[in-house]
Amino acid sequence: MYSSGPTISYGKHETADLSQVLDRLTEQRLCDGTVGVLGVGYGANLALHWAARDPRVRTVVAIAPYNQPEQAFERTAREHQSSISPEVLQDALALVAARLDIKWADWSGEAALRQIKKPVLLIGGGKDTICTTNDLKVLEQAAPSGSKSLLIAEANRWAVRYWFHEISEPVKTWFQEHLPSRSQVQSVDHKTTSQLRPKSSP
Repeated sequence: MYSSGPTISYGKHETADLSQVLDRLTEQRLCDGTVGVLGVGYGANLALHWAARDPRVRTVVAIAPYNQPEQAFERTAREHQSSISPEVLQDALALVAARLDIKWADWSGEAALRQIKKPVLLIGGGKDTICTTNDLKVLEQAAPSGSKSLLIAEANRWAVRYWFHEISEPVKTWFQEHLPSRSQVQSVDHKTTSQLRPKSSP
């Protein structure tokens, strides 16, 4: 179940929902308005597309993202030995795109990364059959300056998220380096407020 109802829109509506959640958290002073986001699989792609559309997302850690959605569907069907034929799957994907009024290429991992201005950390599994090592290289090339990638050679798509002994410290360090501390944010807010205050008459 998603916040807009019992449907999935592959990012079109979910990214707007996430921005609205952040609006609400900021209004209630539960958040200072800047966030770092971590997502896994489909969640990783949502995080990337949210960051591409909302500058308040200062950085993303994307674990096992996919690149091209259509390829991801096809590879997932093969991995699970689905009885759906490639032709039927393609027809279904075309129908979904038409109903959502989207182009699948616009919602690829690569498309999101080309719009993001802040560095991201990409984490992939060497045995991932959905986002292969070649796909990960494509995502690396599309990522903004300062981005990094981490490949867990022995992990597949489903295990890489649990490879804590390999990813926990890099993820923790990444957020520490790319998110401003509360004191830094308060200092910036104070300076901005001071600059906006009208000067008193002499």
